[in-house]
Amino acid sequence: MTSTQKEIRERRLANESTNIICSREISENIKRIFKDEPLTRPLRVLRENCQFIARYNLAWELKYGDPYKVEAKKYRQRPEVKQKTKEYHKKYMQRPEIKEMRKRYLKKYRQKIKDEKKKP
Repeated sequence: MTSTQKEIRERRLANESTNIICSREISENIKRIFKDEPLTRPLRVLRENCQFIARYNLAWELKYGDPYKVEAKKYRQRPEVKQKTKEYHKKYMQRPEIKEMRKRYLKKYRQKIKDEKKKP
């Protein structure tokens, strides 16, 4: 590798490590992708950001994904459905067999933690 190639590589690595991508810029770039507009940063740089990848995959799934999943998500986000689900979960966790199952699980988990502390 020549010295100019090394310099270019070092400059590129320095620029990429100092450039932090905020969530607003990520959202803007995702919108631009769907509108076929130029991006604010190269796609290579954006794809190195885990948050960008996760949010892009979610946006893609909502826009072009399975219509059943899209409708189900919209339904679950409705306030009355959220409230009903929350109430059901609260009642479910109060059932005696569920309480007993949780106690057994916590007992096993706590014992496992104690055993791991004794091993060193």
